[in-house]
Order: sequence, then C-alpha cells, then structure tokens
Amino acid sequence: MRVPLTKPAPDFTRLRQSLMLEGCPDRMPPMELFCDIEIMCAVLGKSPDQYEKLDYVRFQQMMGYDYLNAQVHMPAVFARLEIDEQNPESLASKRVFQDEHSGPIQTWEALEAFQWPTVETSDFSEFDLYRKHLPKGMKLIAWLGGFFENVSWSTGIEPFCYKLVDDRPFVAKLFQEWGRYAIEVSRVAMDKPDVAAYWLSDDLGFNSGPFMPPADCREFVFPVYAELGRMCRERDIPFILHSCGRLHVIMDDLIECGVNCLHSLPPNLYDLRENKRRWGDRLAFAGNIDLNILGMGTTEDTRRAVRGVKEAWAADPAGGMILSSANTVANYCKVENYLAMMDELLA
Repeated sequence: MRVPLTKPAPDFTRLRQSLMLEGCPDRMPPMELFCDIEIMCAVLGKSPDQYEKLDYVRFQQMMGYDYLNAQVHMPAVFARLEIDEQNPESLASKRVFQDEHSGPIQTWEALEAFQWPTVETSDFSEFDLYRKHLPKGMKLIAWLGGFFENVSWSTGIEPFCYKLVDDRPFVAKLFQEWGRYAIEVSRVAMDKPDVAAYWLSDDLGFNSGPFMPPADCREFVFPVYAELGRMCRERDIPFILHSCGRLHVIMDDLIECGVNCLHSLPPNLYDLRENKRRWGDRLAFAGNIDLNILGMGTTEDTRRAVRGVKEAWAADPAGGMILSSANTVANYCKVENYLAMMDELLA
C-alpha cells in the first residue's frame, strides 16, 4: 500500500495543468471537494471528537493531494433535518438533510425582511489558518458553497419550482440577492494570498437533468456564473464547478461561462470517454468513482473503477482528468476502499 504517504511531495502545477488543459502532467492528480471528518480521522488514527482543523492539512499531505480547500462560511440561515444513522457499518451517528419542502423565505414580506449575508458577516478564517500552515508545493483553492442552492433552499426546492411558474419576479429577486452575495464573497476569496483556483459547489440537477429548464438557467443562473468565470480569467485561476445531476444539455453553457472543470460525474450519468470526445478540448473532468462502490463494494471493485478512469485519462489526447469520488468521500464509505482508490492512482 503506497498510501498514506511517508514522504509527500505536493505539486500544485500538476493539478493546474490538468484543470486548465495545459498539456498532460506526469500523472493524473487527485482532488476531492471534501472527505468527511470520520474518514480523515480513521486514516489519521484518531477519533472524530479529537478532530482539529489542522488535521486536514496533515491528511491532505498524507493522501497525496496538491491543495487545501479554504471555505467561505456564511451565517447559518437554513434549517437542516437530522435523523439517526440506520447503517450499522457507517462511521457516522447522524444523517443530515436539506429541507426540500420549506425554507425561511416563503412570501414577499419575508423576502423584504430577510437579513442577507454579506462579506462582513461571512467567515474567511480558514484562508488565514491554512495559509500559515501551507505545505511547500501546495496552494489554496477558494471554495464557495451554493448560489442556485441558496436560492432554492430559501424556499425549499418544491415551493421554488411552483414559484418559478407562479411568481417569477419573486424568483428573480432571490437570484439577484444571492448572486450579489456570491460575487462579492468570491471576489474577496479569490484575492486571498496563495489562492490558485476557485471551486463553486452548486447542485444544478438530478439524475435526469437540471432542476430548471436550460432557458431558465440562462436567464437566472448563468449571468452570475459568467461573472465568476470572468473574475477567474482576470486572475488566471481555474474555475471548478461541483454539481450533482446530468448536465449534458447545459454543458456548452457552462463552458461558455468560463467553467474549466466539472465535478463529480457519477458513472451512471457520465461516460468519461464520451465526455472527453465531446467536450475534452474545452473542459476538464473530475470524479467518476461511484460512491456505491466506495460504500458497498470491495477493494478490487474500487481498484477496477480507478483503472477505468486512468484508461480514460490516458486516451488520446492524454490528460484533462482528475481522480475523485463521484461526489465526496462520505462517512458511509469504507476506509479500505478509499485507501485502495488513492493507492491504485499511484500504481
């Protein structure tokens, strides 16, 4: 087993080269939006209640990553649903879900009274903390959670879908306010020292397509994405988008907005070779290791899946892909499968 590494040698240029389609690096790099604390602590040999933020730095080094994700944290404005974990093999004790049926902004009165988050009320402390402990060869990735997500969570996705038809000015106002916030905090995050990429986590769809018709995405979502893309180009940093869902019908729009890399590509929705054939000259891809395999498969199932991604990466023209889970390394994944994934990458 090659991981955890005893002598890590991170090199962000390898990741940038892959994200920006600047040729083929010496090997495919790995990248995750995040690994759950339970997974990191299992690798580090400590219990989750002992976790400290700097453990993330050590974990990223040990597992061969070339970056640290520094997240912008906004004030808590959305309620979450919580239930006890039902899977006896999971490392977690609770499951947390977003409320699909409701949210804090259901009426115009609530919208007008809502206390919108600002740069001043947001937490950028991870940028300073991780920069102080940034290993040689690594860079920071500025990570912002949500834009469309914040809009839909404001009402709950079900009421949002009704309002998209019944009260479009209401929906437009939500997009306007959350778009303003996304742009303002992203500008601050991008300009933090040692930030070398920008990652927007924003679920746009589900297994059969985007939540909204492409025309509505073009009206409400993509103007903000285009501004984020312009800001990234101005700073010469990659624009990474994490989104769940089958996004084939808006892939060209995402590219036009300036997205450089799409994550996380579940294999039941995306064929990496086909992705590469259709969009690989304009877009990099990260992901494709099925969480069903990481959670319920064997180490050999995992290694076989990694070999498939490596074969797609090596297909002419080589490059343009980053190894990642097809979402995040959740706490119901088997630790041995996660280690097998990272070990097979280096094989």
